[in-house]
Amino acid sequence: MIYWKEECKKLASANAKVVVVDGYDQEGVPQFVIFDVWSAIGSKSGRNSYWNVLIGAEMSDGCCCLTYPHILAYNDGKKVEVEKLEQYHPAWKLSEEGERKLEMARYATIKSIKREFTQIPSVDIFPMSDQEREILRNRFLDKM
Repeated sequence: MIYWKEECKKLASANAKVVVVDGYDQEGVPQFVIFDVWSAIGSKSGRNSYWNVLIGAEMSDGCCCLTYPHILAYNDGKKVEVEKLEQYHPAWKLSEEGERKLEMARYATIKSIKREFTQIPSVDIFPMSDQEREILRNRFLDKM
């Protein structure tokens, strides 16, 4: 079975902007981050093939690749999808202050991702040559 191939290829071909959770603060509030998608990469596991997107910078854990289900929102220049982000909540209970912070972070992130495509701020490594991109891609493949 092939998982998420079409979705990842679509995001990569559009050089989409994606939103993911990149860690949590000391109160357990998720930190939403916007990344640029560079390419789609498939990996084989038994009979299955799982597709990911390679992003333009490392996340806080050193990862530079995301599986499609971890993408909470995206803007591909034609469509903005934020439903998963609007519904996202960590599995644990947050304090009142934590809930307020979560709502503010969610609102700010949705507002950012809905901006005109070229105006969306994102975490990315600039400038980067094709050779440097290949090195980053190989680092991902080495981690698998």
